[in-house]
Amino acid sequence: MGNFGLFRGLTAALLLLALLQTVNAATITGCTQIQSPGYYELASDITASGTCIVITSDHVTFDGKGHKISGTTGDGIFVVSQTVYNDPVYNYTNVIKNVSIQNVVVEGFDVGIHIRGAQGVAVTKSEILNSASIGIHVEFSDNALVYENVVRNADVGIKIANSFASDIAHNRVTGCNIGIYTAKYKVFYGDWPYIGLKNVYIYDNYLKNHQNIGGLAANPATDPGDLENVNLFTQKTPGTNIIGGPYFGGNFYSTPSGNGYSDLCVDADVDGLCDQPFNAGYLVDKYPLTYITAAGPDVTPELKPEKLVVVKPAEGESFCAGDEIVIEWTGGDEDWRVDLSLVDTLSLAMTPIASGIHNSGQYTWTIPATLSPGTYQIYIQEINQRDYAYGGKFFVIDCSQQATKGIEVPECEGIIDLSTGTTGNFIPDLYGAAEDSVNDPVDWEVEGMTAYVVPPYPGWYSGPEIDSIANWITPYTNQNHNYPQGYGDFKATLKFTAPANGNITLYYTADDGLDLYLDGNLVDSYKVYKGFTQLRKYETNVIAGQHVITASVEDEHRVVSGFLAIGWFCPTEVVEKPCERPQTVKLQVGEKYQCGDYVISIEKVSTNGYATVTVYENGNLVGSYSVNLGQSLVVGGLTLTLKEMSENTVVLEVCCEEAVACENLREVELKIGEKYQCGDYTIVLDNVDYPTQAVKVAVYDSSGNLLGIHQLSVGDSISQPSLVLTDITGDNSAKFKICCEELPIECEEKDMRAVIGQKYPCGDYYFTMTGLNYADQKVTISIIDQSGNILSTHTLGVGDTAVEGSIKITLSQITGDNSALFTVCCEKVACETWTEVDAKIREKYQCGEYTLTLNSVNYANQSVEISVYDSGGNLIATHQLSVGDSISQPSLVLTDITGDNSARFKVCCEKVSKVQPSYTTTINPEEVTEVPATTEKGGGEVSATPGFEALIAVAGLLGVGYLLRRK
Repeated sequence: MGNFGLFRGLTAALLLLALLQTVNAATITGCTQIQSPGYYELASDITASGTCIVITSDHVTFDGKGHKISGTTGDGIFVVSQTVYNDPVYNYTNVIKNVSIQNVVVEGFDVGIHIRGAQGVAVTKSEILNSASIGIHVEFSDNALVYENVVRNADVGIKIANSFASDIAHNRVTGCNIGIYTAKYKVFYGDWPYIGLKNVYIYDNYLKNHQNIGGLAANPATDPGDLENVNLFTQKTPGTNIIGGPYFGGNFYSTPSGNGYSDLCVDADVDGLCDQPFNAGYLVDKYPLTYITAAGPDVTPELKPEKLVVVKPAEGESFCAGDEIVIEWTGGDEDWRVDLSLVDTLSLAMTPIASGIHNSGQYTWTIPATLSPGTYQIYIQEINQRDYAYGGKFFVIDCSQQATKGIEVPECEGIIDLSTGTTGNFIPDLYGAAEDSVNDPVDWEVEGMTAYVVPPYPGWYSGPEIDSIANWITPYTNQNHNYPQGYGDFKATLKFTAPANGNITLYYTADDGLDLYLDGNLVDSYKVYKGFTQLRKYETNVIAGQHVITASVEDEHRVVSGFLAIGWFCPTEVVEKPCERPQTVKLQVGEKYQCGDYVISIEKVSTNGYATVTVYENGNLVGSYSVNLGQSLVVGGLTLTLKEMSENTVVLEVCCEEAVACENLREVELKIGEKYQCGDYTIVLDNVDYPTQAVKVAVYDSSGNLLGIHQLSVGDSISQPSLVLTDITGDNSAKFKICCEELPIECEEKDMRAVIGQKYPCGDYYFTMTGLNYADQKVTISIIDQSGNILSTHTLGVGDTAVEGSIKITLSQITGDNSALFTVCCEKVACETWTEVDAKIREKYQCGEYTLTLNSVNYANQSVEISVYDSGGNLIATHQLSVGDSISQPSLVLTDITGDNSARFKVCCEKVSKVQPSYTTTINPEEVTEVPATTEKGGGEVSATPGFEALIAVAGLLGVGYLLRRK
């Protein structure tokens, strides 16, 4: 779609750049010049005087995070190389590369976002408002992407000049004199090519302006050379376009009055595209967009929004005075400006919130802290009173005395209240009373004294909670029982019995610092020393039995101290399942063991008679549990019992559900040390123990991390990956049935004949056939990296497939003469510089580190044979190619078989040189001739030295000498 390859490649590159840079994001708080590669985030709104953000470095991602840059003159954001910034000479070598601008609002300025002299630049998901001259200006640039932006109220919305291979798509440009302007600038300084636009696609844009297309595209007298392959449309393609229609095609053309071409055109076939093209003056849009107004077969009409509707705040919502809320609405025209007001439903008094803002659909507003509690509505009105609407009634309350809000207590049977200052049913005790004064079934105790319940006092943290369900506890209170007076370090302890396995959730804070323990294990620690902190959260799974939560509170200032906890225990349903095949496992701290869909890790062995076990299910953390000696833990389909323990070792009896049956099990035979790739996993046979008839298998993830080592007897299985040991054979090997989910590989598939001992290139890999067994009809292959390291070895039967990284090899047929036929899938290699070469038989050509030779041409079969040698002259491989076939090392495509024993190739090399043959005649280097060549990109040249023709010439001279001697 358009330059879709450009868009996808550029977007992927810039996204990868952003992801890699985000780790070390730099924060921008004011106008600045960015001179180093990296990821930069705008921390807040900026008001500028003159040009604000100047980007002069390659490889920069600028993320506005939704913040606004405001100004009156200059450029809001200017992307330009440092050389051109210092001296505006437009040299092609001075371009800036790989810059992404996203998620920013730019308001005012002469030019909102200005791109000058760039390669690989993207402006996406941004708003450019009220520019005096141009919203987005792209000039002297290659591979520019202007995508999913909103441009409003400028003289020119988007302007592009003297640029190659760029896309302007999915933008909304409204309220401008000219929507999109195409231009050609005369270059007075520098070597930039004197062109207008080339290979530019402008499509799927919503245009509602006085003139939607301007400049060269709108001038019937435009020189065709100034707009080379510039289009206002892409091919008609199914997909949701910018106005919600069912096809991509061209652009939507409207006017501020709503009577543009797309508003009035005929769409008889109801496909959301005008039946007749739109003529902009010079360029023609073959597929202009239009709204569907009558339903056809399988077509849902597009409904234009009309009436304004306030969506949020919703009816019945409650807010605190001082809260920041988002007002949301729908309807109206996007070019409208609207006023927002707050209506007191009792007095009907109306207070302005915002005036003349864009009809964007949302506005962030802070409720005044002084606003009186009451019932209110939002009122919205278009500034010219074309439409208005009232929102639902919502409540503003005084939260200054409320302890908390925002935490929801789950509805679970058998819930136990773990909060401070409550009676066990989430109702707080009287202020100043002892924690256990009303027979609270779960009591917090303060070591050596009574734990008193106290209210928050000014300056203490007091939220969020659930309708004041909890209060602070402190060692003691004053006689009036109004404010906490306890001070100094203290420990608050809660003991409770879990009737079944379940989950603990605890929100907590303290004045001044806190160490939190569960069953003697430190689970959190923080020191604030400035009073107290925000509520923290701890959540974990526990097993049935008694548990102890301890809060060790530190009073840094020796003035006052206290502890607040809001929490509960919720039992989870446990279904006991009989274990048919329990396994006894011995693990040390840090070791992992896989059992079905579960992985068990031993985190700690305590001298107090328990071990901490972490359980994962299908790679996701389930929880960490403290298991006492002799105690059993049930988690889903996993049951384990702690049988024995020593200093750093435990013995567990483990039972888990059987692995899910696999419909496509593959038989694999592995020898000790061999690797087998299975989806995201790598399997290695570590050991074969013949006396016990058992093997050890190691499993690694896609990053090479060891997931576990499994000891298996015949018939035993694991679930990740799904694997069954079927036989232990001689020669230190074993047979398995393995079920693997094949990883999708985007590659080029081709048939290849391989002979034992030869290496064959495939993408970034080589493979070689090392063995062939005619009796079993199996072959053994090894996959090798570019450094010659064997990555994996596979034994394949006909139809079997081996996968390693981006190479996939399937055995098709075993033939005679120690050879076999394979279907090989090699990753496609992208090339920016293709060179076309006419090669003759026996001529050699140098391409980077490779040497190529055309061995033969078979006109009957329309095929050729070529050989590839490495830099040391060693034969890498010989390939039989038909027209259209390719190899990947080097990247080469056979394009034509010509007469005179020659063929034409496209080779991915900047320069391809003909290699001089080894004969004794001296050749003057200045006499080297060039092979005629053309390039598709980059203007690459093909140079050559005398080859086969020189050899014929020498042979002719020798023949003449022989005849003269005979005469």
